[in-house]
Amino acid sequence: MSKLITLTVTGGLLLSSVFNVFAVETNNISPVTLSVKTEAESVKKPHRKFYRCDVEQWVEQGIITKEQAEKWKEFNKKYEEQRKKELEKIRKMTKEERRVYFEKKKQQKKDYFDELVKEKIITQEQADKIKEQILQNHQNKEKENR
Repeated sequence: MSKLITLTVTGGLLLSSVFNVFAVETNNISPVTLSVKTEAESVKKPHRKFYRCDVEQWVEQGIITKEQAEKWKEFNKKYEEQRKKELEKIRKMTKEERRVYFEKKKQQKKDYFDELVKEKIITQEQADKIKEQILQNHQNKEKENR
């Protein structure tokens, strides 16, 4: 009887240690997984934060003035508030209302930089320079990640 208990306890300990080692090993993230994750994140960033770019960078490069940067930041706050209100409105819609809303919105697509120009925060020339630099930065990051 004592041999059976000893055998059961030993077997249980052996199995639990094997499962424990396996669990520890599967929690490690391999460098390959990290690089894939980082690459995917880097591709998304420019698109998602296109309008949230670092305005101080453009001041340092002499593309815009500090005054324009302050106006831009204020515009960003208002823009974010509008987006939040729009999201709340969309969440309250039914599936059909959302479909109609997005169909209509596709036709009314706005360019963030056109809005900045329209509000006379920056000139069209400045907007074009900034767009060009953002595109170049994005292309450079894509090349680095390959």
